[in-house]
Amino acid sequence: MCQSDGMSAFGADFRYALRTLRANPGFTFLAILLIALGIGANTAMFSVIEAVLLRPLPYREPSRLCMVWKSVPSKNLDWDWTGYPAIQDWRRQNHVFEDVAAVARPEASVVALTGGAEPQRIQSAKVEGNLFTLLGANPLWGRTFSQSEARRGDNVAILSYGFWQRHFGASNDVLGRTLEIDHRHCTIIGVMKPSFQFPSKDTQLWLLISADTRWPKFQQFRFADAFTAIARLKSGVSLTQARAEMNVLAERMAIQYPATDAGLGVRVVPLAEQVAGPQVRRALWILLAAVLSVLLITCTNVANLLLARGTARSREFAIRAALGARPARLVQQLLTESVVISAAGGFFGLIVTAIGLKILLALAPADLPRLDEIRIDTVVLAFTVVLSVGTGLFFGLFPARQAARRDAQETLKDGGRAGSARGSMRVSLVAAQYALALVLLTGSGLLVRSFLALQAVTPGFDTHHLLTFTVDLPDGLYGEKARVIFDRAIEAIDYLPGVQSAAVGGTFHSHIPNGVITVEGRAPDDREPFTGWNVSPEYFKTIGLPLQRGRVFSSTETSGVVISESMARRFWPGQNPLQKRFKRSLPGLDGGNWNTVIGVVGDRLVNGPGSSMLPTMYELDAGRSSTTMVVRTLTDPLPLAPAVRQAVRSIDSEIPYFAIATADRQMLELQAPRRFETTLLTIFAVLATLLAAAGIYGLLHYSVAQGRKEIGIRLALGARKSDVVRHVLSQGLRGVALGLLIGMAVSYAATRVLASVLYGVTTTDPLTFAGVVILLIIVALAASSQPARQAIKLDPIATLRHE
Repeated sequence: MCQSDGMSAFGADFRYALRTLRANPGFTFLAILLIALGIGANTAMFSVIEAVLLRPLPYREPSRLCMVWKSVPSKNLDWDWTGYPAIQDWRRQNHVFEDVAAVARPEASVVALTGGAEPQRIQSAKVEGNLFTLLGANPLWGRTFSQSEARRGDNVAILSYGFWQRHFGASNDVLGRTLEIDHRHCTIIGVMKPSFQFPSKDTQLWLLISADTRWPKFQQFRFADAFTAIARLKSGVSLTQARAEMNVLAERMAIQYPATDAGLGVRVVPLAEQVAGPQVRRALWILLAAVLSVLLITCTNVANLLLARGTARSREFAIRAALGARPARLVQQLLTESVVISAAGGFFGLIVTAIGLKILLALAPADLPRLDEIRIDTVVLAFTVVLSVGTGLFFGLFPARQAARRDAQETLKDGGRAGSARGSMRVSLVAAQYALALVLLTGSGLLVRSFLALQAVTPGFDTHHLLTFTVDLPDGLYGEKARVIFDRAIEAIDYLPGVQSAAVGGTFHSHIPNGVITVEGRAPDDREPFTGWNVSPEYFKTIGLPLQRGRVFSSTETSGVVISESMARRFWPGQNPLQKRFKRSLPGLDGGNWNTVIGVVGDRLVNGPGSSMLPTMYELDAGRSSTTMVVRTLTDPLPLAPAVRQAVRSIDSEIPYFAIATADRQMLELQAPRRFETTLLTIFAVLATLLAAAGIYGLLHYSVAQGRKEIGIRLALGARKSDVVRHVLSQGLRGVALGLLIGMAVSYAATRVLASVLYGVTTTDPLTFAGVVILLIIVALAASSQPARQAIKLDPIATLRHE
């Protein structure tokens, strides 16, 4: 019986709530919209973070997996590739790892898929045979490498799921079939699951490093920096213990191999951190903080609406209480209305989530790790439901408790006006909104100014009308003929209509070699980071790199080097570097012949906007099997890409198909992570500002509605309209002023998190802070103007008669 009565009461409350909300469409729409935006934005952002940062990697006990890198503290290189003998020493001498496997760097793992109508360039992963056992990764079909295969260096391959689908149509009889890779037959022994993407999502197949023709040299030379290692911690060993032991091991190796390992360190990084990368992790956590701030502003707005509406209905509740309604029934009624609003907000929040995820995926950089794993899963759905219902219950509780506790006769006597405590609470909520909005706007303002500063930076050469591409010649097929092939390719491209010039050489790269510069007459210098390019004589004209002094290579040049201005300043400060001599060598090796400086060219950014201008040297290309080329065109370069590709492949049809990009496109891709972070933070900041404006508008609108009697009396007693406007504005601007003060203090501390990603602007940039404060004041005044105009239009006689 009691249960039936309870359900009947709930049904009555539910129907009454629907009627009440339909009677107030403005309040209902705004409340549902606020909840939907807050929940949708947060759920979408949390879905990205859950997939990229929080979801465990698809390996056995992934928390025990680590990447092990060489570090070069003297050059501020936190991680670098190393030689295979060093990995062997790590394997033999450590006591913290259960197993260690070497992985070749991506450049050393590019292969050509030959034997078909057209050779294709494929990104493989060349690994040791124990990799899959170490990871605890099982194939979808077939098996992984055996110890005997790894020992013999067999030509066997394991396919990625995507490669299996694209090249074999997901055929079940793929096992035992052969691929022709670099003109050698390779037997397929397995297919991995879709979730397996180690070491990167670009990996198409896995090969044994011991099957590589360079394997004997890799095993011998410590300076062949072509590897990193993945390791599994022993059970019970912490990351701190592993790092401590590997640091001791690095010191021991420096003593054992002083020529090659002196000054080197070892860096141990959890695999989960390595997959996401420090920049992505920092950006996503900053964006999560921003979207949580938006949620807090949303919640304060909803609270403000519910408090104001509860105040507006206090006379109604007083009449119902006077007629015998119990306080518990009033509380139940208000909570039912809040739950209805929250449930509707949660439903539409899921729609906003779906739309928000599409926007996030469209804006996300192509290399964002685990991008294809981002989805709304059951955990996020549960989080959305709990959050939506909890929001209604929590914020519906305040007006419900006020309605239950307030004396009915007092409420009827004062006309249902709000008490000072409730007014102060709403002012505090407005202050909180503006404080959060100021923090977000300041952060986004700094990032926008930084991004604009980067846009104005030139890389040191002209990126317009410039094509770039990498051509891979199958290992062992061309040998010494490589340089001749590329010379002929340059000639073929130069004959194309619309082409100004072509050359061997690249645009951007992120590799800083661990080399040693020895200037004639001085001790070797291994502290200064530098970089270098192998180029053809036409390179400087093609790329648009200006000559500062001396000359560049001629077509008959056989020796000499060209250096950058920063290299001249670093090694020959205050001197003319022309005809100076130096050696470049790897640690532990003699540099060989002396290089004579014949020219100095302008500096260039190593890896696009935001990167450094390192000392750079340019040498004549001696003919390598993998070479980057650049082509300067007279018009839009992309339409010429097919003709350029055909010209290169006309030299030899066995050259694999290669992708061609513009230098401008490369610049955009290099800035994609920064653009993603800046764009999203700006969107959240604008949303927070609009929500804050809605908050002060709602506060003043209900304040005017509740203060009608007071305003009427003021006007009847002769108050000027400007005094009434000042009175109304002061109620809202008190909260705004308090919020701006708090927001300034919080922003001053919070923006320090952005220090490492800013360019050309400080975290305390006065122009940004002043601009944000002025903007928020303008927004507050604009949002307050309509309620202020509403107040001065009141007819004092009609108002007092109504009250």
